[in-house]
Amino acid sequence: GVPVFFLAGLNGMRQACMKQAIPFSRERPVIVQDQRGTGESDKPRGGYSVGNFARDVIAIMDAAGIERAHMVGTSTGGAIAQVLCIDYAERVQSAAICCSWTRCDHFFRRQFEMRKRILLSMGTEALMLLTSTTLNDPRWFTEHYEELLERERGLLERAGPPEVDAERIDAILAFDESMRLGRIKSPVIVIGAKN
Repeated sequence: GVPVFFLAGLNGMRQACMKQAIPFSRERPVIVQDQRGTGESDKPRGGYSVGNFARDVIAIMDAAGIERAHMVGTSTGGAIAQVLCIDYAERVQSAAICCSWTRCDHFFRRQFEMRKRILLSMGTEALMLLTSTTLNDPRWFTEHYEELLERERGLLERAGPPEVDAERIDAILAFDESMRLGRIKSPVIVIGAKN
């Protein structure tokens, strides 16, 4: 069948998609990646934008000989999926955009400006510890604490320099596709949640 390309959130690492990718892989090819500046990918200074992240997806598809794929993007991955649906519509079979945004509002901007400030002043570990408590439900956090610690250790081992992660934050703060959404012609489902 048509492959499914999983697009991770801001941490950008393929491990974030594995719980979904593994079951899908039983029925069709799946693609996961470490986005530019994360995991095992190169971590250069400069060149970080959601548009460039989308071009990286197309480059991976080209290198693998994949004509079209279903895109599943969470958060930042959902922003990447929006660009793919608009600028590379012929390569998108369909898209699921999960817990994403079209442009920053005041809350989003404040949240990520503060994350960036913590990252640059206190380091990657401090930011990760904070986001683990703000992005996870308290009950889940407590019930899955050992699993969370293991995931955090893995993330820290593969983390890029704070300056690169700060550039990735700048990329999502600059993202605004609100005026181009009407160009999307691919089938898309948008999924959100209160918590």
